[in-house]
Amino acid sequence: MVTEFDIIRDYFFPLGPQNFPVSHPHWQLIVGNGDDCAVIQTECPLVFSIDTQVDQVHFLNSMHPSHIAYRGLAAALSDLAAMGAEPVFYTLALTLTGQESAAWIQDYVSGLHTLSSQLNCPLVGGDTTQGSCLVQTFQVHGVIPEGAPITRQGARPGDKVWVTGTLGDAAAGLDFLTKTPANDSQSQLLDRYHRPSPRIQWGQAMRPLATAGIDISDGLVADLGHICERSQVGAHIHCERLPLSLALRDYAQEPWRLGLTGGDDYELCICLPPELDVTPFPFLTEVGEIVTGRGVSVVHKGQEVTLNSQGFDHFAQ
Repeated sequence: MVTEFDIIRDYFFPLGPQNFPVSHPHWQLIVGNGDDCAVIQTECPLVFSIDTQVDQVHFLNSMHPSHIAYRGLAAALSDLAAMGAEPVFYTLALTLTGQESAAWIQDYVSGLHTLSSQLNCPLVGGDTTQGSCLVQTFQVHGVIPEGAPITRQGARPGDKVWVTGTLGDAAAGLDFLTKTPANDSQSQLLDRYHRPSPRIQWGQAMRPLATAGIDISDGLVADLGHICERSQVGAHIHCERLPLSLALRDYAQEPWRLGLTGGDDYELCICLPPELDVTPFPFLTEVGEIVTGRGVSVVHKGQEVTLNSQGFDHFAQ
């Protein structure tokens, strides 16, 4: 019989810092995974966030285990990207149902390894347990080597609103998964849902420049609304400026709606001073501006539109 400690030793211990070839200049491991606590020495401000994801709420149990793990860790790391932080390590609390095979666990771990090795961000500890459904909780830690983090508070009237990448692809990928038998005919959309890219480097590039920022996890309108609330300002979004992929345009009748309200893209929404030259940052697209007032208004073809939903809400499903 495989025990909890067998799973930790055989599958998760190899994800620890001792197996990462590149040392980190801003932190040092004192005690790693396998003990009661991990002990870390840092030389600069530590940034951390925690993200819990539940089966059939945040992911589909029909997904490949590597996608469940990769997507879960990427979503958590996106919070560090939003603040311009540099990831350094993470912990994982994993609830298994007891029905997972050794192959399933190995595939799950491979998803973690793929992303964590790309970002040189090892697992330093966590917990495993058994329950009625699969639950994964990631706590991610990063550092701010210099300067101040990007926060949601600081946007000013006149600032321009920019986003990275393209919007709406992941929401279309999820729609495709839930309404159509799985195949590869929408591979780009599926990949954006299964394996989002936390915009770590882009967030770090924006850190010295941004007045405010957030990652787009619940939809552009909803997440920009959080900036407006914290900064006590309003915002206008112009639908014709939204960066929408060709795959999304081919898939959806009104792709701009998914671009506004679709979650799970994990792109960044950044507010920048209007006079700033953004030529060095080709990953940015201007989609609107910060104004006096409250809330987010949306203009489509010259007319203000009302949206049925502004984004994902965990308590409205």
